[in-house]
Amino acid sequence: MQTEVVDHPLLADTMAVVRDRDTDGERFAAAVDRAATLLLTAASARLPTRLEEVATPLGPANCRRLAEQPVLVPVLRAGLGLLPAARALFPAAPVAFVGLRRDEATAEPHWYLDALPERLADRHVIVLEPMLATGGTMVQVLGRLAALGALQITLVALICAPAGLAQLERGAASLGIELRVVVGAADPGLDDRNFIFPGLGDAGDRLFGAL
Repeated sequence: MQTEVVDHPLLADTMAVVRDRDTDGERFAAAVDRAATLLLTAASARLPTRLEEVATPLGPANCRRLAEQPVLVPVLRAGLGLLPAARALFPAAPVAFVGLRRDEATAEPHWYLDALPERLADRHVIVLEPMLATGGTMVQVLGRLAALGALQITLVALICAPAGLAQLERGAASLGIELRVVVGAADPGLDDRNFIFPGLGDAGDRLFGAL
């Protein structure tokens, strides 16, 4: 597993807005969208391309285009906050949804939606999940993706904790997945509720309101 904490002044400034408890819902969503754009740009730097000749107004030019579109997989509901940026960068990419709800007492994830295709072999998958805390949800998602044949997976997250990264590394190794994790910030640990500390609060609640 490869982990990249993206070091860029624009992202650092945006993450400060995301973390700030005084950032209201509208500004929070806008900052998440901006952070997602920067993270996805870094995450897509290694996608394969193909050469194609393009006719410019003055003559032919050799250009590079994406060899294929990745499959975008937002993890509901907070992952929807990263989806607009992903759709703007990959307008032709297919989107598949998964939904898992964390039991706040046990921190265990429970599936409530699996809208993945029947086959993902030979496809690069980009998973959108703002927060990687314990890693329990993502290990479940990785297992499902691997069962469908996806072996090249990139996770794009705003923030992570060491426990989540360790859990993902073990999971990816056991599943034989080539996993890359691209995040905006790495925090030192979890609090007694298994929230990333100091973190940014509950991304889903801040994006869509507390339920």
